[in-house]
Amino acid sequence: MTSQADPVGFPLVVKETGDDESTFDLTTAGLLLGFTQEESDAPTGLIKVNSSDIVTVTYHDPAPCADLVAQITIELVAAEPQPAAENDTAYCLDDPEPPNQTTERRQILSWLAYSVAYLDWQTSTADRRGYNIGAVLVDKYDLPVYWGRNCVTSSDDGTRHAEVTTIEGYIQATPDLANISTHRLYTSLQTCAQCAGMATLQQASQVIYGETDVNNGQALQVFKDNTTWNIPSEYPAPTVYFDEISDSFAASGAQSISVWLYSDTANVIMKCAYYKLKNYPSAVFSNNDKILVEAQAMLAVLEEQPADRCKPQ
Repeated sequence: MTSQADPVGFPLVVKETGDDESTFDLTTAGLLLGFTQEESDAPTGLIKVNSSDIVTVTYHDPAPCADLVAQITIELVAAEPQPAAENDTAYCLDDPEPPNQTTERRQILSWLAYSVAYLDWQTSTADRRGYNIGAVLVDKYDLPVYWGRNCVTSSDDGTRHAEVTTIEGYIQATPDLANISTHRLYTSLQTCAQCAGMATLQQASQVIYGETDVNNGQALQVFKDNTTWNIPSEYPAPTVYFDEISDSFAASGAQSISVWLYSDTANVIMKCAYYKLKNYPSAVFSNNDKILVEAQAMLAVLEEQPADRCKPQ
């Protein structure tokens, strides 16, 4: 969605809310006075438009201390989102305030899993490390303890998926640990049969995934339907980035989401998740304070890692 600039130079920003295709937020540093359309809600800055429309906005500009009028053009655009300046997140969708501490906890840790992939971005299967998939293991207190990335290229080993790298690396680094039955696994992409098998055999309690893999991602459910083993519970990440990846992948017509995750669109979405975690000021629910602190601490460590690093050294 795009908007024309205010003709007198005062910035008016229009952003899709994500609730439906025809609802947008308008923000301005001035005092918003009203719209021409009856359905729109001036006090909350909500504009309801058709697929293409022009909205006349009346607002008070504090600089000249005057009431001014500007026309905003709302236009549907088919182009992929383009990367902006490194720290520019104005184009990012945003998660609403979480309704409970479990949702917020899963959001924070899912943003971290996306960030693991984003902070060592690969551009193709011929690139250095592997696919843009990351994973994070958290302990019984939901504090992140280990991270890993997909490294099938650098290892020349098709089994080096992010979940395998993470679980195997953590077990090797914690020799007294019998299993991960008190741990949860966060991954930026739903687990394949191999990774679901490792999570099951190592007794992970839950798997929270950042995107559905329609071709290879139903393994845990298949296990649950066909065995008496204790299969990890599986949950989609409760974040807007899950939906944005899903919608963008579907719109692309690509056949493999693992390959699509090399795209600029995927990069932009995961970049938004990274900055969401990096700039998240404080937990809404105080029980998540420590989780946020530790997630941001792991993020800071990830920012300092050399290129192509598969796991902590």
